[in-house]
Amino acid sequence: MPPHRRRRQARGIEQWPQQRREALLWRLALTLDYDGVDDYVRARASLSCMNEDWQPPEGQMTAVLGDDGRYHLVRDEVVLCTEVSYSEQTYAALGPIPRAERALDNAAREARGKELGARITQLEQRFAAQDRERHGGRVPHERRCSWWTDGTTYRSSAPKTVSPKQRFAPLEQQVWWAVRLLNDPVDPSTVPPSRRCVFGGGRSVWPPYLSGESRMGRIRQQLVDLAGPLCHACGRTIGVVVDHDHFTGLVRGLLCWACNTSIDECPHLDGCPRADYLNDPPAGHLRVRYPLAHRDREHNRARIEYLGIDPFPPTRPYHRGQQGP
Repeated sequence: MPPHRRRRQARGIEQWPQQRREALLWRLALTLDYDGVDDYVRARASLSCMNEDWQPPEGQMTAVLGDDGRYHLVRDEVVLCTEVSYSEQTYAALGPIPRAERALDNAAREARGKELGARITQLEQRFAAQDRERHGGRVPHERRCSWWTDGTTYRSSAPKTVSPKQRFAPLEQQVWWAVRLLNDPVDPSTVPPSRRCVFGGGRSVWPPYLSGESRMGRIRQQLVDLAGPLCHACGRTIGVVVDHDHFTGLVRGLLCWACNTSIDECPHLDGCPRADYLNDPPAGHLRVRYPLAHRDREHNRARIEYLGIDPFPPTRPYHRGQQGP
């Protein structure tokens, strides 16, 4: 049985190493006191903080230049960035699920689920190919674009200082266009972010840009060389975010979006991929300082003012050749 599937004991936070204990307390300090965080850890100690049965989609990822001047992400000839949904046609083609299938046992239901998943993928690919044929070989794209303005300045989202009524009333427009794919496929990691066709969820699918032109690009390359391109915590999907310790400013590893957004809330001391990552960060020994670590204090200013403590060290100057690439 894998280590992360073993039953975890309900140990309190007082048994944690000081650094991890302080990190979790800081993360939850606006909603829970010390006893509340201890209860949080004990209540979730036997639960997984990840969906352990989820597996990433299979298939080779490539990028192809389109006549709109951007590169489009493709998995096994399926263009991922179209955002055109064929769900209605797909479920109409599948038809209603027979009543007898609802009484299947778990094993039979799981097998049937995989069969239906494969069938749905085939139908979506067929409808996408038909749509592409109708548009003369071009790939249809669809986006819902939203923005906010006060009449003078335009922003992708409203500032936090405006009222909730104004904040959640953005301007929107549905945009449609068709793209002809031009060149041979290339490695997606070689495509600069400014040339990528963006789409909902795309930041978690496009691989990181490995470029020696920027310090962050050199750090990403170093992390890939160190522990591979997959997430250094869960190991299930591509690592896209350079993760760092917000207290020390040092780089810890390369994470997928799912792990990056919630890894510091992991309630386990050990026996969990995220806990193991936090206890022994793959890049910890490199002592590489995160280029944007100086922003941590600014991002947490409201928390600092509320709690009356500032755990972040002053920004230290970066000296080339001493603290990483």
